[in-house]
Amino acid sequence: MEGNFFLVSKSEANMEGMGKVTGLVVMGYDPDQKVYTYRSFNSMGQSELSLGKVDGDTWTWTGDEHYGGMTMKGRVTMKVTSPTSYTIKFELSMDGKEWFPAMDGKATKK
Repeated sequence: MEGNFFLVSKSEANMEGMGKVTGLVVMGYDPDQKVYTYRSFNSMGQSELSLGKVDGDTWTWTGDEHYGGMTMKGRVTMKVTSPTSYTIKFELSMDGKEWFPAMDGKATKK
C-alpha cells in the first residue's frame, strides 16, 4: 500500500467442505502495542483480527475465529520461501493448545 505502512494481499483458496473462498488481508504494525496486525476479510462474510510476531523467515499470527456462533482460536503461520512467495498454514483450536489443520497453501506475487 502507498506509504509503506501496510501490505495488502488478495487470496483465493479451496477450503475443504467450504469450496472456493476469496479474501483480502491487510498486514501492518501497531507501534503502541509493538505487535504486527493481520486484518482479514473473506467471501464468507468473516472479518478477523490477529496479532503476530516474526522469527527469521517465519511469521505467526494468532486470534479468535468465529464460525456458526462458535469462537475458536486461530493460528496462521507464513514462511517466506523467496522474495516473491511464501507458504501459509491455517490451524484452529478449541483450547489454544491442541491445533488441527484448516488450510495450507502457497502464495506468489504477481
